[in-house]
Amino acid sequence: FDDLWRVVFDLCIAWVPDGERVPLAGDDTLARKQGGHIRGASMHHDPLLSTTKRVYLHFGHCWVVLSVVLRLPFTFLAEKAVAIPVLAWLYRSQADCDRLGVAFRTKTAMMREMIAVVASWAPYREFAFTGDSAYGCERVVKNLPRNVHCVCRLRMDAALYDPPPPRKKGDRGRPRKKGERLPTP
Repeated sequence: FDDLWRVVFDLCIAWVPDGERVPLAGDDTLARKQGGHIRGASMHHDPLLSTTKRVYLHFGHCWVVLSVVLRLPFTFLAEKAVAIPVLAWLYRSQADCDRLGVAFRTKTAMMREMIAVVASWAPYREFAFTGDSAYGCERVVKNLPRNVHCVCRLRMDAALYDPPPPRKKGDRGRPRKKGERLPTP
């Protein structure tokens, strides 16, 4: 199905002027389903009904979705942004993956892969990914493609670093993984 998503992406990216970053938004959504014959469904945390005191679980599908955020001038929504999904993958629980014999991936690992796929569709463009605090983690942010910038909520005590300095000819030892420490937010 990624080929079909690619067509949607190509139609969306035409609305983003050249030279501007393509805004991406990522999140997961729960589609509640009922019945024992629904393929790929399992129990998932319901963020809409859950509170700090009570956690609710619902049976259904959990989709990890990556969207392009556009401002379409010809609609009644000209002043507002519209998020058009360009990639959606079904999240499967660890138990489902074990039963089916497929590799388990967390939602954050799936989002990182989805960002890399979309960025590879237009390697000549710059992207700006925005996600909630669940997708502002190291697993998503680390090792993003060079043409992707990430804007996510961070913890107030987050440790931020500059990129590692380039290696010079004749440097010995293991290369640095991070640069100088930046001030905390």
